Amino acid sequence: MSLNKIHIIGNVGRDPESKPVANGNTLVNFSVAVSSKKQGNPHTQWFNCKAFNNTALYISNHVQSGTKVFIEGAMESNEYEGKTYWNIMCFKILVLDGKKETP
Repeated sequence: MSLNKIHIIGNVGRDPESKPVANGNTLVNFSVAVSSKKQGNPHTQWFNCKAFNNTALYISNHVQSGTKVFIEGAMESNEYEGKTYWNIMCFKILVLDGKKETP
């Protein structure tokens, strides 16, 4: 048996970028910062996240830079020019604060 599941709570670092992909589906990319204290010092880890279809549409409509979110997803890796890049494939997202209004 295998399991690939990750849960994070953090703040969205940049506005989600939405684009159409094959078969009329939608893809959204965004980043999330998770802050903690490591040996008493502030430490931030950045996660690149992506989502498709209904989850992507929800993110596009309810999430922007600075929004606090809970994400459930799976880690996936991609190889490009000899480097490994890690992403979270987002299956569920909960907005933990309301979408901020732009003045």
